[in-house]
Amino acid sequence: MLKSITISIHGGEKIGVVGRTGSGKSTLIQALFRIVEPSEGKIIIDGVDICTLGLHDLRSRFGIIPQEPVLFEGTIRSNIDPLEQYSDDEIWQVHISTISLFFFIYLFFAIILLEAKLDSLLGFGTLSVERSCGFKTRKA
Repeated sequence: MLKSITISIHGGEKIGVVGRTGSGKSTLIQALFRIVEPSEGKIIIDGVDICTLGLHDLRSRFGIIPQEPVLFEGTIRSNIDPLEQYSDDEIWQVHISTISLFFFIYLFFAIILLEAKLDSLLGFGTLSVERSCGFKTRKA
């Protein structure tokens, strides 16, 4: 449970969310993306309560880079391009320019061997879907 959090972040700033296992880091991120809704209180960004925004509008405005890679249930494409804005060529071009050549070659061949390529399903019982360390710890 998160209580009484106030933070001011200026446009263009990059922040990190750190804390002990189970301290609420994943819950905070889930609340910002409205994966979970606040049971009380409000999350205000630029003077707007995020609960009044459509999910597409909200989630297209900011992003996260988790410490550990996380895959959500769905397709490889929906994990890379959740708003379905880019073609296959554009997705590959961005990855070529932003990740190491070794990792790109590994990723390319891993995906190209899948029958559905970028549209291959991810999920429990297919390819691995991870959960936060706090979630895994609490479930253990």
